[in-house]
Amino acid sequence: MPPAPGGTASRVTPGSLDVWLPVGLLLVADASAVAGLVPWTRVAVAAMLIVGFTVRVARDREFAWAWGAAVPLALRHAWATIPPPGALPGLAACDDLLSPPAIWRVAEAGVLLCVLGVVAMVLRADGVGLGLRAPARPIVALAVLGPLVAAPLALVLGPPLAHPFFGPFELDTGLPGALVPALTLGLANGTLEEVLYRGALMGWTARLAGPTAALGIQALAFGLGHGGPDFVGSPLPVVGTLVVAGIVAGLVVQRTGSLLLPIAIHAAVDIPLYYYQACRLS
Repeated sequence: MPPAPGGTASRVTPGSLDVWLPVGLLLVADASAVAGLVPWTRVAVAAMLIVGFTVRVARDREFAWAWGAAVPLALRHAWATIPPPGALPGLAACDDLLSPPAIWRVAEAGVLLCVLGVVAMVLRADGVGLGLRAPARPIVALAVLGPLVAAPLALVLGPPLAHPFFGPFELDTGLPGALVPALTLGLANGTLEEVLYRGALMGWTARLAGPTAALGIQALAFGLGHGGPDFVGSPLPVVGTLVVAGIVAGLVVQRTGSLLLPIAIHAAVDIPLYYYQACRLS
């Protein structure tokens, strides 16, 4: 287990309540959203995690890492309860550089990454622990070339794969100008989610629970965090698929020490999300 800040051995054991309580609260809030229960559960959990983090920073900074890892994600889920502004599907805002869905996602990423920065400053965390460093050159090459393959595949395969879960719809992909806001939304969302899940949640939780447990925690949170009332059918197949994707992305980060490749692929496969929000015809 990594030493605690200051170079001394950690007094925390993986079974400590303060290691699992904040993660448990986060997962309960996500599970309630998947089950279609009261969405304000996520707001209440975010408030509890902020209070818990504040108390632990004041009383025992060592335990604060687990609470701090969950706070930005809990606020991200609370943000999801705010109805976003924006044009209705099929309107001309699809190819608008200031398309509301893209701007809203950039605003979300900006606010929550600032929150993460504040938490990191309080914990005196460095960027390496968050995976914010350049990997080896072969990984950089994959991060450049991978999205060139992943983005077109996502646009072609995404809609038919999504139909069973969101109902039938058609996307207008014939507007070249829509690619810029689509890339903006994808990059904002991909960066935010990778930094929160594979950076803070996995990296900081690993200090207390170990790398294997942290890998599973972030993958489960990633899957449950994408469930909700928008699904026409059961969200469980999507949740399960994203749990597996979270494990794969987490292993890449643990092996490379960097978030670069997961961010690049995540941003590419999120491009259809913009078209679904802003360029949906039916």
